[in-house]
Amino acid sequence: MEIIEAIVTANDGTYRVLEAVEYGGTLTPPKPFGLDPDTGVLPAG
Repeated sequence: MEIIEAIVTANDGTYRVLEAVEYGGTLTPPKPFGLDPDTGVLPAG
């Protein structure tokens, strides 16, 4: 399991999210959010 930190955007603002995903998985924010390509991986723990 990895913790993904990402910046997501919507019409009403920008939000920082932390999401746990399986190794090799991808972060898929719900609509209407768009994913900023500048993401980082934080160690789980």
